Amino acid sequence: GLVPVATFGDFELLKPLGEGGMSNVWLARLRRDTGFTKTVALKRMLLQLIDRDDARQLFIDEARVTGSLRHPNIVEVYDCGETDGQLWLSMEFVDGWTLAHIVETLTKLGERLPDAVIADLFAQVCSALDYAHNATDDHGTPHHLVHRDIKPENIIVSRMGAAKLMDWGIVRADTNLRRTTEAGTARGTVLFMSPEQVRTR
Repeated sequence: GLVPVATFGDFELLKPLGEGGMSNVWLARLRRDTGFTKTVALKRMLLQLIDRDDARQLFIDEARVTGSLRHPNIVEVYDCGETDGQLWLSMEFVDGWTLAHIVETLTKLGERLPDAVIADLFAQVCSALDYAHNATDDHGTPHHLVHRDIKPENIIVSRMGAAKLMDWGIVRADTNLRRTTEAGTARGTVLFMSPEQVRTR
């Protein structure tokens, strides 16, 4: 197995999986005093952002929203917390590749995904989005979650072919999960936005 390169609270950090504008993600092992262990993807807020209230709130919002979702095509969030001032959340580790990596690799080889595979992945992502949009709180009130950053980098495909949607950091919700942006504010990745979203930027 992998040898830990560092520890972080109750987690052993095994290897880096990626880094974005607000956080880094590690393959990690949760280790409890009882002997319980679990391999997870550990997302940690970047150290340079820990004193920024807006960044902290976005990170907490993501944990609250995704922690309430249970769907086979959404990366599951297990827990969240704060260690030495650094916010973190532990998530399901998906052994696979992002759709962006798959497409890039195939393109370099002069290949492309078969149409049937594209249709299957698309259907899986649509299933996740339909579930999220119709998810409700404990009182049956719909959250009306909108991911707002659907792109190949945020879809991970397991070795078994399961597509899982991740990175809900800029999700919008209509219920008490919080609205994470003000009205009229567009967030997301421009290349993957609808024209009407781009026009509001």
